[in-house]
Amino acid sequence: MAALLPVAILLEGSTSGAPETEAHLRQPGPERLGSERLGSKRLEAEWSDPEQSQNKQLENKQLKDLQLKDLASSYERRLTDSLKEGLPFRDDGFAYAVDLGNTMRAAVALGNRRLFDRAWGMIREQFLQVDTDDPRAKHTVLWRYKPGVSPDASGSKETGLLADALWEAHKRWESPEHHEMATQVLGAYLEHGYWETDRRFIVKNYYNYGTQTLSESTWVLNQMPHTIRKIACGTGDPSLLRHARGMARFTEAAYLKDGFSQEMYDRGIQTVFEDSDGYYSPNGRLKLQSSLEIARALFPFNGAPAREIVGFLRERYPDVYSHYYYNPRSEKISPLGEAPRQTYALSERALTLLLATRFRDSLGEQFLLEEHFLRDFAAREIIPKLKKRKGEASSTSGTFYFDIPLVLEAIQRYLGPREASGSAGRENCEQSSGRLQSSGGLQGGGSLK
Repeated sequence: MAALLPVAILLEGSTSGAPETEAHLRQPGPERLGSERLGSKRLEAEWSDPEQSQNKQLENKQLKDLQLKDLASSYERRLTDSLKEGLPFRDDGFAYAVDLGNTMRAAVALGNRRLFDRAWGMIREQFLQVDTDDPRAKHTVLWRYKPGVSPDASGSKETGLLADALWEAHKRWESPEHHEMATQVLGAYLEHGYWETDRRFIVKNYYNYGTQTLSESTWVLNQMPHTIRKIACGTGDPSLLRHARGMARFTEAAYLKDGFSQEMYDRGIQTVFEDSDGYYSPNGRLKLQSSLEIARALFPFNGAPAREIVGFLRERYPDVYSHYYYNPRSEKISPLGEAPRQTYALSERALTLLLATRFRDSLGEQFLLEEHFLRDFAAREIIPKLKKRKGEASSTSGTFYFDIPLVLEAIQRYLGPREASGSAGRENCEQSSGRLQSSGGLQGGGSLK
């Protein structure tokens, strides 16, 4: 994974030319950064005086980090104050549970208990299904709410996200209430899943409260093996760990290349297309947001999708798009040419920053490439976007309550203390959870098709 982030992007944008070997990328010395490769006399001069260059880089990083911290603080205050006015309704008149779930996770990362309690209170009052005679609906989360409109369905992503946020709150504030609710909500999430014959576990997208039936197809991004595994490790429950591995196995099978994954699964597709394995993407499109979320969910089991999609974006930004197309014949992934500048959203930038930060933390101090990329990415892709959106009114921006919590969490992870190595955490978890054996490509980092 040390080959993830070449330094060439730092000064002049994306690189070109033949791909470099992992061994080459492990040696970020002056011979790799000469003017012949980058066309930069300034960089060549900096390498001639490494001490001066290091001082300049440190000073610039401190200034950018301070600017990023100030922007994040202003948005945190704005988010906290805006929820005082009530539910965060979008332009269509609905309030969405995913917005509040993202807010709860961000609040935990920030240590903002007031913001967490405010969002959790809204979820508990309007979205969480407790007083119900339907056992399959118990502790599920309504995917959206509008006054005067009867609840239609729960959302598996929303339910899993709430379980994750509650568990994170339990770990940070040692709250028995959050521990109990996290396990109950996770149980409701798993209740809408099933095992396939090849030991894959799948949770359906929606549960219809009226018909008491589950959806037919399944969005792959709604699978959350990382959350199941996290709670399995915390509770020492080997059954939960088995579910996490089964879901990771299912999710990994949707992988294509360059960090992108197919978006949906439907066994019925196999009856229509002879060579299909049930995975597909509507209209052949690959949403960047979906693939980033899928890569994040797989990270504790297999870091390759996250590593590859961050590398894919690193080599192309700022020419990054929200939608791509996968050609199964050439096996190439290309941006859709529907608009001259179909740029990606703040939420997608936030997920990229979050994944790159995870790699920086897991690889340790000896690998500086990730730190260089993170510094440049935050300066070029996060700070300008936050400045541009600063004048928007929360009530008139449909994605404000979705995007801003994601970017606040990502900034906090980037600026905050480094987390422990992911591989060591996996080993300890497996030892304390019954030493269950996994199969296929999920053991020790895994392999992808």
